[in-house]
Amino acid sequence: TDLKEKLQTPCSYWWHDWYPKLAGPGGKGKELGMQEVWQQPGETIFVPAGWWHCVLNYDWTVAITENQLSPGNLSRSWPELWRMDQKLARKLRRAIRDQRPELLPRMTPQAGDGETEDEEEKEQTADLLDDDFRMF
Repeated sequence: TDLKEKLQTPCSYWWHDWYPKLAGPGGKGKELGMQEVWQQPGETIFVPAGWWHCVLNYDWTVAITENQLSPGNLSRSWPELWRMDQKLARKLRRAIRDQRPELLPRMTPQAGDGETEDEEEKEQTADLLDDDFRMF
């Protein structure tokens, strides 16, 4: 229950409780690789996959975020996608197999992901009425 309670804590407490411990005098932020930036109007910030980050807006702000699945992060993202949505993961694997087969070795097989021809045929039959996964 301790973790559950922590997850229910308002985000603003992080700034009050943890930020000073990282960025303040004697804090571990620099040692841990912490970076602080002030984003100016019109600027864009790219946060690489897996980087922890937090944002404090001092004024009205419009934020547009996009998560990208690229060849470079496919091997790391695939197990998580499989865990979250197996149906979508199967469609993605089929699209990659058909359109970018050189990327298949980056996708670690997951139990029951349709790697055998029998499983693949069953999946395709089950998904006939579903929208196709599109790769652009």
